[in-house]
This record gives sequence, C-alpha cells and structure tokens, in this order.
Amino acid sequence: MITCNRKIAVAVATALGLGGTAFAVNTPPTPSQASTATDKVFMAGSSAAVNGVLAFVETAANGVCGNTAYSVFTTPTSVPGQPDFRAVSCYAQNGTYFPSGNSVTIWYRPEGGSVVGVFPIYNNKPINELNISAAGCVTTASNATSATYNCTGVLGSTPANGTNDSFTGGVMSTAVDIGISDLEPGAFGSITSGSTHAWAGGGNNDPTTAPTYASSFTGPDIGVSALQGSSWQHTTIFEQVFGFMVNTALGISDLPKEQLTAVFDLAVTDWKSVATGASSSGTVSSSSNPIYVCNRELGSGTRASTDIFLNGDGCNTVGVVPSVPETGNVDNFATALEIDCVNSHANGIGYVSIDNYSKLGVSPYTNVKAISVSTVTATQLNAATGVYSYVYEASINKNNSASADGNAFYTAVVPILQNVNTTAKSGQVLAIPGQPATNTASIPLQVGSSSTEFTSLFNRGTGAGNSCNPQANQL
Repeated sequence: MITCNRKIAVAVATALGLGGTAFAVNTPPTPSQASTATDKVFMAGSSAAVNGVLAFVETAANGVCGNTAYSVFTTPTSVPGQPDFRAVSCYAQNGTYFPSGNSVTIWYRPEGGSVVGVFPIYNNKPINELNISAAGCVTTASNATSATYNCTGVLGSTPANGTNDSFTGGVMSTAVDIGISDLEPGAFGSITSGSTHAWAGGGNNDPTTAPTYASSFTGPDIGVSALQGSSWQHTTIFEQVFGFMVNTALGISDLPKEQLTAVFDLAVTDWKSVATGASSSGTVSSSSNPIYVCNRELGSGTRASTDIFLNGDGCNTVGVVPSVPETGNVDNFATALEIDCVNSHANGIGYVSIDNYSKLGVSPYTNVKAISVSTVTATQLNAATGVYSYVYEASINKNNSASADGNAFYTAVVPILQNVNTTAKSGQVLAIPGQPATNTASIPLQVGSSSTEFTSLFNRGTGAGNSCNPQANQL
C-alpha cells in the first residue's frame, strides 16, 4: 500500500528518539558520503511505513538524525509505473542504536509493494535498492539542516521490470534486513506450495510465477503454513482499516458488500446493473454507464486486502479466479494515483486505506468520496468493535540473516509501532492492546463486549489465527 502516513513517521521517530548526547555536524551527507555510510540498514515493502522510516528525521528532535544535517534521496514517482526507491542519510545524534557521529544511511524500497517485504526477506534473496552514488541524484533543495535529492538514474518501469526486478542504472543488488507488509506474511504466500492461487490480489499472484515475480527474484514458493511458522521472525505491529471510494458523479454513499464483490470481480460491468441496497430494486444508474475499476498493482497490500475481504481468496484450497482482475486499465502504483484514477473518471471506483479519506473531496481530489459498505462506515471504532471487517494486520518481518545494524533498527521500531496509537493518533492505525504491555488504545470501546472483541480482533493474524478468521459479528 503506497500512502503518506506521517503518523507512522512520528512513531518511528519516537522509536529512535531515546535520549543520548547530540553530535554536532555541519552539512548534510553528499551522495558519495551516504553510499559509504558506516551504519547501513536495508528495508523494503509497504509504503505505509516508508514515510515513517525515512521521514523520522523531519519529525523528531531527538531521533537518529536529530533534525540536523540529513539528506533524503528519492526517485520520481509522479507518473504511473515509475519505480519507487528511496533512502535517507545523516550523522547519528543518538548513541543508543548507532554510535554518535557515525554516518548512517537507511534504504527503503516501496517498489513492488508489500510482497517485497515478505519473500526476499524470508528467502534471504538480494533485490535491487537505490544505488545513491550512481543514480544521478541532483539536489532540489538544501540548507544547513537538510538536503533533498531527485534521483533519475534508475532505468525501467514497474510494469516492464518489476516482475523480475530487472531495473538497471542507479540500482544495486543487496540483501534486505527488514520488510514490512500491510497484511500478515502468510497472506502473500500460496495456498499450497506450487499453486498459483496466492493471496496477493488477482488470484494469480504466485510470487514465483509470471506475470508477477520470477523465481530468481524471490526464491522458492512458500506455503502459508510455512510463513505463519515460528522459525521466521515476524511481528504484528498494528492493524489498519481500508475502505472504498467512488467518483461523486455516481451519487452514491453506500454499496452492499455483495455488489462491491460483483463490481471488482467484473461480474457486473455497468452501473445500471449495480443494486444500491440488499433489498432495493434501485440501481446506481438508470441508463448504461460502464464501470471504471481502479486497481492497485499486484503485490500491493491494499489490493491483497481487497481480494481477501471481497472474495476470501486464499482462504481455501481452490482460490477464486478471477478476483480483483485486470480491466485493461493501467495499474496504479501509488495511493495518490489510485485516488486520482477515481477522481478522473466519472464512473470510477477504487479502494484505499482510510487514513487517506482525509484527502477525498479536497483539492486536487474534489470528485472523490468515501462510501460505506452495507451501511457500515469504515472507522476505527467500527473496526475495533467487530462491526467492520476490512481490517488487516501489518507485519514487520526480519531477515534471519539481518546485519547488526538491521537487528538494532528492528528492535527499535517494533515496540513503538505496536504502541502507535498512544504516540500518534491515526484514522488508519489501531494499536494492539497489551503489545507492549503498557499500550492503551484510545478508542472508546462501548459496543457489546467490545473489549473482548477488540482483543480478539487483534489475534486474527497471530498464533493460530489469520485473516481467514474474521469475527462472527463483522461484515
């Protein structure tokens, strides 16, 4: 899921701002200095966390960089299909995790979506990250505190090169220390080893089979049970809520879940055939109005969550094909592009994490509105009390062969992300009660035996549970 979740940025900032003596530096690292940093951490996966990892330098006065002399490196992503590689570099201001004064660079690759936060980490397979010194990074803004670089030297596009990680130019192949996925890792595995009924959207997203990922990229196929096993270190960090959006020209505020399923499965392709209510004879449109389905890319956690929510894909050995299929449209490789797709098509419909609901109806997305599902609105409270089920567990996944720097960073980030609701209020993120023990969620649980439901909800993807076991009173 690609989204600018600055609440997570604050959370990661807090994780890193744990005291220590500040170290004074004068200038942000150059590309050459960043690429040869003393301490290095390589990350990949969900972009729900990318801004948390890479923007902590902007939001924490006492973090690793301490708002002092840091450089941010990004590839352009304004056009659909442009590859997304990033990094941030500075001199450590905090001696808790990195020695004060050491040059530190943290790489984060959102390119490929949540699935690259799972399989390359599980299999310890190297993937491409930004080669800062060779990516043609040019300064776009700088002062004594910070510098931002636009890195245009990564060659290739997501549709052409993302399936087998064949990007060239300003990239380098390296093992990844930490991955983050919008759902538990098992949601991106095959139902049975060798099957093409994987969970990650589209019903054919076997990470080792075309058209998504080549075996040389992610390694051998892994079954759900293996990914859920205890031999691999992965930790549920928080739960997040997703929802649906439509173009305002359609004039609707709610759709039954079964109608949404029919729309995204292409069982119906015209709004004149979509019922506005379970017991209503009315339809969205009285005349022919072809539906324009806006999809995220295969491998996106948001797309995978939609697939499971609507179809239960991956929750049985048969699978559902097609599910959230291609419609001839260009996949949207960023949340902003997904919202713009709906905004730009009067007959458009799509899906997004609900922290992005604040952008809907506001310039430049004035033609987009959120809708409820079977009259239930996507909110933290409805999710926490088991009324709304489009909720899935984000997971942080550590390579068993992670570097010492990677291990240190993992240790810092996990507890603060689990405690995110007490440090950064978010419409998307739900903290997990008792993880850590001091965590207290801010949601006023008042419906039924809500505290029990709340705790139970957050056990879906841990232990023996998973996303195939929603609560009985959910949608």
